[in-house]
Amino acid sequence: MKKIKQTVAIVVCFIVISLFHLNESAAQTFIDVPDNHTHAENIARLNGYNIINGYGNGYFGVNDPILREHAVLLIYKILKDEKEAIRTYIPFSDVKTTHSSYEAIRWAYERGIIDGANGKFNPQDFVTREQMAKILVNAFDIKANENYKISDVAFNHWAYPYINTLRGNNLTYLYENQFFPSSRTKRGEMASFLVRTVDYANIELKTFTPPTTSIPNVTDPLYDAGWDMKWHVIKDAKTLHLKGYSNNSLVGEYIKGNGKSLEGISIGMTKKEVEVLTTGKVPQAIQYKDGYYRNTSTNEKITFESATRYVTVFFDIHNNHKVTGILAIDKTKYLQKPYYYPASVALQESYEDLKIILMNQSRKEFGLSELVNVNDQWNTIARKHSEDMILRNYFAHDTPEGIKFYDRMANGGLQILTGAENLAMGTETIIHAHEALMNSIGHRNNILLDRVTHAYVGVHFNSSNSPYITINMYK
Repeated sequence: MKKIKQTVAIVVCFIVISLFHLNESAAQTFIDVPDNHTHAENIARLNGYNIINGYGNGYFGVNDPILREHAVLLIYKILKDEKEAIRTYIPFSDVKTTHSSYEAIRWAYERGIIDGANGKFNPQDFVTREQMAKILVNAFDIKANENYKISDVAFNHWAYPYINTLRGNNLTYLYENQFFPSSRTKRGEMASFLVRTVDYANIELKTFTPPTTSIPNVTDPLYDAGWDMKWHVIKDAKTLHLKGYSNNSLVGEYIKGNGKSLEGISIGMTKKEVEVLTTGKVPQAIQYKDGYYRNTSTNEKITFESATRYVTVFFDIHNNHKVTGILAIDKTKYLQKPYYYPASVALQESYEDLKIILMNQSRKEFGLSELVNVNDQWNTIARKHSEDMILRNYFAHDTPEGIKFYDRMANGGLQILTGAENLAMGTETIIHAHEALMNSIGHRNNILLDRVTHAYVGVHFNSSNSPYITINMYK
């Protein structure tokens, strides 16, 4: 018999980081790019012109796949003053004017470098090698020579003209006469392709000077997540983007905020629109490492398979079932995770801080001020309650003796004018906890309470690694 865990108990009560860390202009050394690396020289060359950069933590991510929006942004940095527009821009439905790469994407479309599909550009999709070939040929006006036989690219393949053009001009190297057209283009590979193409086209590289704009806040340090990875938090005035890294590779993402999109799904879409887009991609259930099965479709969320990731789309049941958050995890990482990630102090502290980050994002979306995170000073009050519920086997705001949350706060030394409390347990991750709380009207009202100004969170894990979460908000 299948073991199923699907209940969550609750009591009522971005400029993305990537290749474009723009504050540096001098070439730097990256931890994951030794001097003898295949792409080291080309990465250093482009980095010296502030065209390509790393994650800002000493790593370049040389083997990470590059996103479509980032590939276009690189072309834009190199050629923005070199090419004239040849057509009028037709807006992509998934690239708003507030998108961090909007200008680059619009520029590339107007110059015939990119086309998109079905009115969308899919900026968060990874660039395949065949797509990369088309972008380079169009961008640098590379002319074809004779036709060559490529063992894994048929003559009638849509990308053959572009791949053949690169091959004929010695701009790509084949392994046993194979190009691997559907494989993802890695960041290091992209650097080398660009350098070879720039030299072929006799383009003089110029230092890229970014426009004067506000740079989104990037948190430090990284936060533990539930898939043997760490979250890097990127936020600006309107959006939140968590990027999950494992061994310096991007393996997970979570987004919130209007204008954000992931795996072909955009924040603000309706559930019906998502169901149409994911037809045939939603498995009945997904089995975790420890044997538990997770249902993939509920009233509040849908989990579907993309080419390389499991994608969970969260819906706001109180706002016409519109998409409010999107979580995408590489399939290998997703299936390796037990239902509950092993408890640790690092995971406890990460859950506590991330919960406030998530609450603040939801508050921003409703025009409310952010809550001040006072975890370091007061979260032991909440932790003790979470632990007490586990030890004495209850789940309630009031202790068995009738002690209420404001009594616990006072006993802990915190005097408040007003306050509220949310509880949760049995949640798969802190992201799932937040999305569930926002769909519970009492919890939602507490999170969106305009008269509170501060918050702290206390997490404790039971013997099965299930988190008990106590959240206190106050003024």
